[in-house]
Amino acid sequence: MLANGLNWNTQVIGESPDYPQIRNWNIAKGSMFSEQDVRSIAKIAVIGKTVADQLYPNENPVGQTIRIRNIPFKIVGLLESKGFNLFGQDQDDVVVVPYSSHMHRITTRIYVNSILVQAASTEAINKVQSDHQRSAVEPASQP
Repeated sequence: MLANGLNWNTQVIGESPDYPQIRNWNIAKGSMFSEQDVRSIAKIAVIGKTVADQLYPNENPVGQTIRIRNIPFKIVGLLESKGFNLFGQDQDDVVVVPYSSHMHRITTRIYVNSILVQAASTEAINKVQSDHQRSAVEPASQP
């Protein structure tokens, strides 16, 4: 990744606009991208604090441009700092782009690798799991 005359190697992930809510991660500056941005395969990004500190020290990165695989992406948001996780990974060393942009512009992948969901309660998780297991066993009904 290149920006502001500086290089930084980081994780670029494709996500939906619900990513901050699902991960319980607030936007510190700017905003998250929208469903329209996903539909239009927009070249926009939300970055973590480590990326901001490395590429835009002492500057507001929102509105700036980063290059991912030589493709310019406009920074629309900055995630609040989360620090390191239990495995010692810097959670702030991340660039989040619309999943459609990641698939079509960065990886040219034609499938979704994984899906992250959030449930309102433990009971809701149990119900979804049992419904999923039942639907996997029962044949689909014909119209």
